[in-house]
Amino acid sequence: MPPVSWRPKAVTSRAITRDESSDQGSVQVKTAFIKCVSFFLDKDIRSATEYLYDQVKILRLNTTLSKEEMISTFQGYYENSDFTGVNLQDVINEESIFIETSERFSSEIPGQVYLLTVKTRLDLSDQIPFWTRFQEYFFTQEPVKGGGWKIFAIF
Repeated sequence: MPPVSWRPKAVTSRAITRDESSDQGSVQVKTAFIKCVSFFLDKDIRSATEYLYDQVKILRLNTTLSKEEMISTFQGYYENSDFTGVNLQDVINEESIFIETSERFSSEIPGQVYLLTVKTRLDLSDQIPFWTRFQEYFFTQEPVKGGGWKIFAIF
């Protein structure tokens, strides 16, 4: 038995619940998405592709592209389209961003998967083949310790 004068210490930290963990993941996914699109619009291809997995599934086109193929594809978009003066708010309706956990790729992707759905303000489908007014991006966390959230599939 502890001595009579013993008192438990005050709680200085607490465990993060599953809901709080999901909320943190959602915020990080949204931040990664916004940064990726911002870098894309700034024509900073290398920085934009830091938010892409090594292989990205383009579900509407039923194909998979490597990060290097995505870089070449982005360069082609820049050669054929002028994004000068276009900012994030011109392209993405941030209020329409909705993030939820997804089981869609549970047999293929280890760990948590988030689905980010967004409505775009601009129809760029004539310039970017996978672009539609409503888009879905699937994110997973890079498997290395401290790895960021990356897009591995686009619908």
